[in-house]
Amino acid sequence: MTTLYIIDGQEKRKALEFSGESLVVGRSAESDLRIMDPFVSRKHLKISRKGEKIFIQDLNSRNGTFVNGEPIRPGVDIELPEGVPVVMGMTVLCLGEACAEEIEDFLISMDASGLSQEEPDDLGEDRPMTAQRNMELMLKVSDLLTRPKDIHHILREILDCVFDLLIRIDRAAIILLDPEKGHIKEVIHRRREGVEDLRISTEILEHVIQLKEAFMISDAEREAEENVPETLKLLNVKSVMCIPLINRGKLSGLLYVDSIKKPYGFRGEDLHLLSNMSNPVAVAIENAFKQARAT
Repeated sequence: MTTLYIIDGQEKRKALEFSGESLVVGRSAESDLRIMDPFVSRKHLKISRKGEKIFIQDLNSRNGTFVNGEPIRPGVDIELPEGVPVVMGMTVLCLGEACAEEIEDFLISMDASGLSQEEPDDLGEDRPMTAQRNMELMLKVSDLLTRPKDIHHILREILDCVFDLLIRIDRAAIILLDPEKGHIKEVIHRRREGVEDLRISTEILEHVIQLKEAFMISDAEREAEENVPETLKLLNVKSVMCIPLINRGKLSGLLYVDSIKKPYGFRGEDLHLLSNMSNPVAVAIENAFKQARAT
């Protein structure tokens, strides 16, 4: 009997015993193991046992499956040793005790959404030294959040940092929510020079507010019709990402970025990077609101 360890994009861990012959993993309720990850396909992959060995097969998933950091071909059985991480969407799984402790660090370190298979060849040229720049962003944001400045000034500087990293995006906004009613209270935004339209998709904002989970479409033109909100088409948005700013289950705001000139305004790994900013930024917003009410 083999233990299967899973950690999703919200860093929720679980483990289950894999004792059967096969197991279908996906977002569908019909899957043997259901993963509530918006970037996992309805039937994403299959795990099977052949004698003493375990194999994994990608079931023609939309965003692909990565084994030990490498994409695997759909429809082909790949042997899966214990302790080797498998990435699907924002979820990582692996077999055996060897991965019980390391799996979370692996999730943080790589392109967890697996969308890099669909990115254009020139995207890498726009993002040299990605790991170093990611670390610089997190350090810069951490430094900003410790400064005794007005929260609006801090949030504008955070948007500047995001723009410096994601050079393909055209617009970015931090949407502050009313702490009591949850309605949109204020929007702090930034746009590239030459971009005049500031309208953003309210459908996406409402989706993220309601579900408290991230939303991302890297190429609206190639995405399945039913997955693209109508407002994205009307606003001519090519790619979009929206992150909930949450602390202890309480939603303080949203971080929204999009591109309107060309698709792939960001990499799959950027979703996880910006999600890591969610909690500290949410705490800063909450503290600012508390101070405002106290004065």
